[in-house]
Amino acid sequence: MGKFFPLSIAGQKSVTHLIVSLAIYILVGWALGFAAGLVGWLPLLGNIVNLVVGLVRVYCVAGIIVTLLMYFGFLPKK
Repeated sequence: MGKFFPLSIAGQKSVTHLIVSLAIYILVGWALGFAAGLVGWLPLLGNIVNLVVGLVRVYCVAGIIVTLLMYFGFLPKK
């Protein structure tokens, strides 16, 4: 898991690391959504950007879930 979600590994050490890793996942998803809103009106580029942003948002949600599961000890640390 650490290979695919490196921020999740950082979240298992303390509450501060947990909050920072969750904040990073949330801010990345929000910032890319905001950028997609700016470019979304373009015919072809808007569709491509919206697809990429959608995939990144799915990655961010999965990262949040993995971070919480690792922090509470439901997943192994490595």
